Amino acid sequence: MAIGSPQDDKEPVRPEWFDREVESLVKDTAPRLCALVEEFATESGHLDAGVAAWCLAHPDGPTQVVRDRWFTVTELGSPEEAAQLISRRSRNTVRVIWA
Repeated sequence: MAIGSPQDDKEPVRPEWFDREVESLVKDTAPRLCALVEEFATESGHLDAGVAAWCLAHPDGPTQVVRDRWFTVTELGSPEEAAQLISRRSRNTVRVIWA
């Protein structure tokens, strides 16, 4: 139960310019999505690839890296840093592919 006058329960008047500003804010601050794609040789020697992790790269800072194999979430400086880390561990080529 809300406390206050009946007027308090009404939606505030939202001018058109406000909606445009909010949409712009969301677009300007939204993280970018990318995949870290690991390339490897199959037993028969053919080239194959798989998504090693997904990244949310924030425009003003960190990148969250999610690996679903063990469902781990790590925060690093950039998708490229995450790709280098996975590449060193797996000894395979890892590329950043933007979604």
